Amino acid sequence: MKLMRTRPCRCGSGRAARDCCGLFRRVPDAEIARGHLRRQARAARDLLAPFSPSAIDELRREAADLVDSHPGMVAAAARCSDTVKLMAARRPLDRARRHVDLSLTRVALARQVMALREDGLVDDHLAAAALVDLEDPSSVVLTATVDHLAAALH
Repeated sequence: MKLMRTRPCRCGSGRAARDCCGLFRRVPDAEIARGHLRRQARAARDLLAPFSPSAIDELRREAADLVDSHPGMVAAAARCSDTVKLMAARRPLDRARRHVDLSLTRVALARQVMALREDGLVDDHLAAAALVDLEDPSSVVLTATVDHLAAALH
């Protein structure tokens, strides 16, 4: 009987699993986007930890207003292909959002919020609330952005 220190890869190459397909697996862009947003939101939650739930809800509502006050937010979302697919889906927006993965749009908005924070146009707590909100499936920032884009098209 031969003892193996490492498990062989399932592809049948005979190499160790850690040295084979695990290294060459293509990760979809949406999965990378979700991971990036998850990391940003984790750090933002730590910043918002001392706030009460009602204060966080108020910050999230203020974050939704960023869409109107900073046109770069809408421009960042408009450049994303998944937002374009959503707009092209000629369905009511609530139904269309369920069929289109908006991960790349969420990350584009998160990057825009971080740029606004770095430029000093948005304070740290408001930016953190926006990042946490963008990770949420029922994001008010994303909804406001998509609604703004839909209004501009009609």
